[in-house]
Amino acid sequence: MRCPYARLFESQKVALTQGMRSGIPVLTPYSIETPFNVNGVHPVGESFSFDLVLMTPDAVTRLPLIISAWKRAFARGTGNGSGRAVLVSVDFLPPEAPAVVVYRSDEPTISQHEPKLTAPCFRQAADVTLHIETPLRIEQKGKLLGAHTITPAWFLRHLIRRVSFYINSQHPAQLPLEAIHQLNAWADAVNESNRMLKWVDWNRYSTRQNRRITLGGIVGHWQLLSVPPSLLTFLYLGQWFHVGKESAFGLGKYNVAASLPESHASQTQPKWP
Repeated sequence: MRCPYARLFESQKVALTQGMRSGIPVLTPYSIETPFNVNGVHPVGESFSFDLVLMTPDAVTRLPLIISAWKRAFARGTGNGSGRAVLVSVDFLPPEAPAVVVYRSDEPTISQHEPKLTAPCFRQAADVTLHIETPLRIEQKGKLLGAHTITPAWFLRHLIRRVSFYINSQHPAQLPLEAIHQLNAWADAVNESNRMLKWVDWNRYSTRQNRRITLGGIVGHWQLLSVPPSLLTFLYLGQWFHVGKESAFGLGKYNVAASLPESHASQTQPKWP
């Protein structure tokens, strides 16, 4: 029996899809989304909230362990000043519904909820405007791509790779190698408009290394033109999965700034190429 701590907090290794070598690491199955570009100092008595995305069914089932881990971490102290806190409540945030309280410190029983994300199946190509909220760190040939060197193809290829990891770790036959090749080919043909991107540095304090670490990346608005239907589904899922390096810290978070017309989407299971 494997320790549940390792399954949650250490990268697991599975094959990306049939036909590829085994031992490819699956990224950590969570992302901690803290407010970006805000003062990191919180006075005594002040409330603080953050989002935590759980990306695999196994992680979702470990919610009691995760809540316990946060409670212990806050009790011991976090950050440079070892600030202590109390976990007051946990809310479940459905994609298109009001928040539901699933845990409260005065009623420490986790309420029943439906943590399920349905991937739409889009019927036609569409233009998409992305709002990249936290530094996007995409590396190519050992170098981070900047605001002027990143391309739609590299962004989409990294998105396809990341989402494919999670899909195939749960459903190995869902995305065969041929489908991924076709998705990459479509990604290479996507054009852009209204590139309003810039490089920013983000600082975090590493308790393990006992020092501040600077992690820079791209933020801003970016319009992708005539994105094929299958890639629209990946862009939708990427709003939760994030893209690029250090995603466990909440980096590479984006949202689709303008909702797609309802006529483009269907709630049926998407069919990959």
